[in-house]
Amino acid sequence: MNPDVYQAYTGVTIEHMKDNLLKLSRLVPKERLHIRIPHITHYNDKYYMAYSKMWVEDHLGVKPELFEYLELPYNEDEKRV
Repeated sequence: MNPDVYQAYTGVTIEHMKDNLLKLSRLVPKERLHIRIPHITHYNDKYYMAYSKMWVEDHLGVKPELFEYLELPYNEDEKRV
């Protein structure tokens, strides 16, 4: 939920995503809402993940899943697998 990290990784601001999450939480029963928070090397760390987890729990009322995001190697002439 860090705006700088989100924009660095996605290229867009975080506000639209946060608004969509809040809207979704009003439309979908909490037991069906599954939020995943990735650890992305060179973008976020355990501190930012903990902050995001706390934000999701406080604002959406669900316990998110934390996971490691693994980047697959590729060369520029090929698509990622």
